[in-house]
Amino acid sequence: MKKILVLLLVAVMLNMGAAVSLEDNPLALGYIEGYVVKVMPAVAESNVPAHINIETYQGSFYEFPLMADASITIDQRIVKLEEIRKNMEVYGVLQGRQIVSLEAYSTVKMGYIQPGKQVVTGTIMQMSANTIEIINEQGVPVQYNWSFYIPISRKGQAIAGQNLYIGDRVKLYFDEMASNNISRIEVEGDSVLVKDIYRGKLAKIGVNDQQITLKSVEVFKDNSWRAYQPLQKFAIDSGFAGYIGGMKVAPRSLQYYEGKEVYLVTSNVLGKEMANRALIQAQYISTDTNRIQNINWFSQAFELENKKNISFNEATIIIKDERLQDFNVLAPGLDALVISDGNNDNRLAYIVKISGSNINNSPVADNQIWAGKLSQAFEGSLWLENPYKLTDNLWEYSSDDVEVYFDTDTAVYNVTTGKRISLKDLSSGLYSIDESSDWGYDNGLEKWFVYVYANGDRAAAIALSKDYEYPDEHRITNATVLSVEEDSLVGWVVNLQNAMDWSERRQQWMPRNSVLRMGLEEALIIQNNTLIAPDELKPGSVLYISRDDFFGKVILVK
Repeated sequence: MKKILVLLLVAVMLNMGAAVSLEDNPLALGYIEGYVVKVMPAVAESNVPAHINIETYQGSFYEFPLMADASITIDQRIVKLEEIRKNMEVYGVLQGRQIVSLEAYSTVKMGYIQPGKQVVTGTIMQMSANTIEIINEQGVPVQYNWSFYIPISRKGQAIAGQNLYIGDRVKLYFDEMASNNISRIEVEGDSVLVKDIYRGKLAKIGVNDQQITLKSVEVFKDNSWRAYQPLQKFAIDSGFAGYIGGMKVAPRSLQYYEGKEVYLVTSNVLGKEMANRALIQAQYISTDTNRIQNINWFSQAFELENKKNISFNEATIIIKDERLQDFNVLAPGLDALVISDGNNDNRLAYIVKISGSNINNSPVADNQIWAGKLSQAFEGSLWLENPYKLTDNLWEYSSDDVEVYFDTDTAVYNVTTGKRISLKDLSSGLYSIDESSDWGYDNGLEKWFVYVYANGDRAAAIALSKDYEYPDEHRITNATVLSVEEDSLVGWVVNLQNAMDWSERRQQWMPRNSVLRMGLEEALIIQNNTLIAPDELKPGSVLYISRDDFFGKVILVK
């Protein structure tokens, strides 16, 4: 009897031990919580996922892999795995034997991090004077506070806030974990600049060699489809996907659509042309050049002025300022080229290319262009007599003189001599002659004509011309640089493609169907708020131009 009691006691103790281990077993619980022991990043070459070693509160050690798209947060703020530190307390949710979400908590000082070490990466969706909204790496829109004057850089060069674009991919830096205030912005590359739009028959898809081949290929140039190559291979990136009728098609399944017409939009990635999406014709393709009249964001559809209703979804490619954009850039009143698939009652936008651009890249910018006679130039400011101002693609005349300020960073270009001059020379009175004086009258001298590119009321660059000009006779043009060359007769010229001229009568951009050739010798050329020389223009650059027929007068590199 005594022996039986001992055996029963042992059995109870074993069952209690099993119960204790069960309570400490993350696989049974579906979660794990405790302290971080070690974080092991993923090894892409060996296809090994990231792992994390955790000590539970009970003192047991477990190591689990993280799913590739696992949600990782510190103090409820989305972070990258490398920001998880040893001895942080964590709570991880398990799916099978993988962690699908990991919540970490600061253990030193709540909300404190080394200044500038908290980083969020994403793509700019919207901007205002006080906020920036981005789509983060998890595909979630998040809004942050910013000041127009915080440090901003692109390719290691400082830029001003007005040079940010909707669609720019950025790194946002913060000085405090809990803070929503951006301390610094780093722009990654030149946004996602579109190189070309192609269409052709799908000949082959090579997922392993990362290529897609089209035959009977056409390219969209100078606002029309033109023959390109009988057979052309395009590199595809790791995120490449196909769509048909708005439904996603796995890359390996694209082989079943060989012979179908495909639309590709390519971009330059580190100097290489890449395609990241293939849009396959499902029913009937229609091309419309029209104005967006209304947008229904709830149903994700817009109506054109020709009364066509067209829907859009994740398959739709939006292009504005020759950059890939998010849906939020769509707005009533915009002129657009719309390539859609479907039938008369049910059409899906494959490609929406917004026509034209303006002086400013974003709502936060306040760039202005003025023209007029140089009435006076003192140390620090100048006055324009009977000025013109370029507003909404139209030069507007005013009888009221305007004052614009300048400083040591203001660049001044003498168009007549083709040379830059100093601010001291500008203020010398040589260019703002008193025409009514005896000396001025006797020598037939007149005030010089100037173009001023300004940020608010501060001149960034000035161009001076001895001859009076009539800006209200200019044509406003949007175009992309094809090539720049020096002509022995007229000096530097630029060849432009995909050009559009603004029609004030029709209140829309009118596409040109041929290459436009334009002189640069008399032009004030601005890039990143800086005066540049004609030979600094690069193929692929998008330009906003005020031109007197052949001669460019003011050129903004967008």
